[in-house]
Amino acid sequence: MILMSSVKNERVIGVLGAFAAYLIWGLQPIYWKIFSALDAWLVIAHRYCWTTLVLLVFIILTGQWNSLLETVTELRRRHWHMTILVIVSFIAVINWWINIFAPMSGHVVELGIGLFLTPLMSVMLGVIFFRERLNIIQKFSVILAVTGVAIMLIQFGNFPWIALGVSSTWAVYGALKKTIRLAPTVAIFLESIFIVPFALIFLAFADDAGFFAQLAELDVTAWALIGTGILTSVPLITYTYATNYLPLNVLGFCQYLSPILTLCLGVFIYGEHFGLKELFPMSFIWLSIALYLIGQRFHANFRFKGISANS
Repeated sequence: MILMSSVKNERVIGVLGAFAAYLIWGLQPIYWKIFSALDAWLVIAHRYCWTTLVLLVFIILTGQWNSLLETVTELRRRHWHMTILVIVSFIAVINWWINIFAPMSGHVVELGIGLFLTPLMSVMLGVIFFRERLNIIQKFSVILAVTGVAIMLIQFGNFPWIALGVSSTWAVYGALKKTIRLAPTVAIFLESIFIVPFALIFLAFADDAGFFAQLAELDVTAWALIGTGILTSVPLITYTYATNYLPLNVLGFCQYLSPILTLCLGVFIYGEHFGLKELFPMSFIWLSIALYLIGQRFHANFRFKGISANS
């Protein structure tokens, strides 16, 4: 009875963690809109500095300092893992920049489309580089996604670099991270540490507005820049709890909350255009997602029955 209660509590923590993470990620464009008058790279630089500080405090308070030191020692021995971590750090910079630039420049709808594409991009990379196998339903879903992207490229008239950029960078980031398997919070902290020196150098030359003077004057924008550290760290931390306590199929279903919210923000709050030209290719992508989830469920049930029959 106690064990069942413990499992139930863990599942509740996992669901709350996933919901909080995807809710914040989906609504983040609202926050990035605050900085529309600033350069996106300036926001990125502040985001890295304050996020690193918040994560450091979290690591210390949660007793992960020894884990951090052990990871650093391990990376010094495994130079290839260190190289991959550095590479993913810079890929994350590009992904973060697109996520911030899109709302600041009025492209929230295209960002939402990109977030819908991200899981499908990850699936394709898994098949190509990790030889992950798909059942017939999942293969058809990938074909539909590729068709949707092809139609998008033809109809949009210009290259949808925000949608394809945010989805491809995150998919590559995830694929590379999969090869080194580090503790999530520690890994993100180390990625940030690699970028912080560049961020500080950039701020030293680019921030001519007198950031600390603005802080003293209680300037809203200056304090909002500090808030980027919390806004970035909180969903990353809650997502870690979600991955620890939720099965991947549940987590995979929850992830679509984020693109739904972002797309709705762009259409209903910011009044960005979303007509038949956008709806037609998106229908292929939505159908692709639905089929992939059905295929995933079918595969899980088939495997479960196979195990039951053999046991």
